[in-house]
Amino acid sequence: MGQYFDNDTTIKNKDIDVKFSILDKKFVFKSDNGVFSKNRLDRGSEVFIKTLISLNLGVDVLDLGCGIGVIGCTLAHFNRSNYTLVDVNERAVELAKTNIKRLNLSTRCHALVSNIFENVNDSSFDSVLLNPPIRAGKKVIYQMYQESYEHLNSGGSLFIVIRVKQGALSSFKFLQTIYKDVKVIDHDKGYQIIRCIK
Repeated sequence: MGQYFDNDTTIKNKDIDVKFSILDKKFVFKSDNGVFSKNRLDRGSEVFIKTLISLNLGVDVLDLGCGIGVIGCTLAHFNRSNYTLVDVNERAVELAKTNIKRLNLSTRCHALVSNIFENVNDSSFDSVLLNPPIRAGKKVIYQMYQESYEHLNSGGSLFIVIRVKQGALSSFKFLQTIYKDVKVIDHDKGYQIIRCIK
């Protein structure tokens, strides 16, 4: 079986509902086999959403490696930013499109297939949100960090959620070589939320 960042068309479809609540709002996302955290809201994304929900993310936000759209769509429900959701996994992107429609967010959110920034072209953003695909390896993740910088507006921020045990310290040190200001802005249950300002 392939990884969630692969496009393995041999994986059988299975209708799955991912249910969770944020700030007393109940969400139901359509999910399927072959995508990240197919059965539930993963702990990292939950911590990430709860930290970002009170922040001003700017006008244009990118959810990089969006999966089924949990982070971008949930935040879009609570604020007025415009969201671009991208993922290399075609099945995940189709599910993200479905979830955007389910939540009536089509006027402010759109999803597309892209290997990191490959199909994002010359777009720039006020914020980039990233729950890194740890299993893809450090080379891929560090490329995401670098290319995010190149697609941020001046003064824009890359936000990352990462487990302490899965490379938070080494990521922090690498990010300091790219961004002018790198800080841990929150932590919870072994996860760190890192903000990197361009």
